[in-house]
Amino acid sequence: MKKNRKNIRKLIEEAFKYYNEKTLFKEEIHQYFKNKGMNEKEIKELIKQALIHNIIEVGVAPIVEEEEEMPPKEIKTKIAYSLKQKLIKLG
Repeated sequence: MKKNRKNIRKLIEEAFKYYNEKTLFKEEIHQYFKNKGMNEKEIKELIKQALIHNIIEVGVAPIVEEEEEMPPKEIKTKIAYSLKQKLIKLG
């Protein structure tokens, strides 16, 4: 997949707009692009390029059990992506 930074940003922004979220879990972004006809290899390459071009950030989000216990038990973590804001060049 040979796409320039502008095209990569456009594709990634479409996924975030679709979910209307500032952070997406790996499963959500992969499902979005699978529904658009991309295969797993193409999705991984798109995400890799988005990271290289500083379009998204990657992190982990804790997933906690919904129980009445306090504090709640952490049961696992999920990979999450956040869209970085465009920077405006001054002068």
